[in-house]
Amino acid sequence: MFVFSEYQIRKVGLNIYRKRFAVKYIKRIEEQYSEMREYEFTHKNRPSHIITIKVSPDGFIQEIENEFNLRFPFSVGQRFSRNFEVWACNNNFFMNGEDTCPEEKIFGIKKSDIPMGHELRMMYPHKFKK
Repeated sequence: MFVFSEYQIRKVGLNIYRKRFAVKYIKRIEEQYSEMREYEFTHKNRPSHIITIKVSPDGFIQEIENEFNLRFPFSVGQRFSRNFEVWACNNNFFMNGEDTCPEEKIFGIKKSDIPMGHELRMMYPHKFKK
């Protein structure tokens, strides 16, 4: 972990103000990364299908709970990265209860930005049904 003694901080040559700031900053980092993080993937259509992942403070997967034996391409010991969000979006899963998919666009414009009654909605109603 990030453990620095007072002597090591003084040795670097920090003045008193900077030393106090550095100690506070280091303590905050230690608290933030000292415990395991848990991620829960819930299927959008079948909320009973849940995959739970526990990630260590250094970012590696420590444990995977997959009760329904769903196809999950990641394994224990692998680094946790943005690939999990992409996998969740492509396979209809929520990650910690949030949808990781970007909002759908029509002709480069977000669906939510096109108001009701707009000519695009009149010309292409099938694109707005979802």
